[in-house]
Amino acid sequence: MRQLFKITITAILIAVTASCLAAIAYGHTNGASSQLDAYTGQGIEVENASAETLPKATFYGNAIGSIITGDLFIINTANITQDISVNLYLTNIDQLTHSLKYLNLIVVIYYETVAENWERALLADGTPLPLLLLTMNNGAVSFNLPGIARYKISIKSGCFKSHPFTIDQENAIPHFYLETEFI
Repeated sequence: MRQLFKITITAILIAVTASCLAAIAYGHTNGASSQLDAYTGQGIEVENASAETLPKATFYGNAIGSIITGDLFIINTANITQDISVNLYLTNIDQLTHSLKYLNLIVVIYYETVAENWERALLADGTPLPLLLLTMNNGAVSFNLPGIARYKISIKSGCFKSHPFTIDQENAIPHFYLETEFI
């Protein structure tokens, strides 16, 4: 009887822990995922990163954990010369507060040099674009990007602290919204 009890408890713990591995990004784009330049008719194309490359984390009660690197969005401005303004929002902070005490995400922007070869985006003076901190407190990061390139918005790393009670996985997964517009 005691052995059966141990096996049952172990099976339950394994099932709960295995189900906690979740992608932390669910993407939205700015409407139809394309915005046209009034002068050229060319647009900003935004797409969600593939499910395999999304950031990941394991959320469970009373834990301090880290976020595994992953991609959120791809922005294509290859056909336009105009600069763009980008806003990345954390849209479900109200739900996250029920499961997490804090969530800190380091956002990094890459540009495509050749097909599927990405490097850190650079400022006009040649220095890398600064890393951006997206938290449950600030809820958004904003930055400008020059046209004529493809960009990848990624989470470089991050950390969280969860509340000491059982985590509802749906409420612990951050949701993101990306907004782009011409400057």
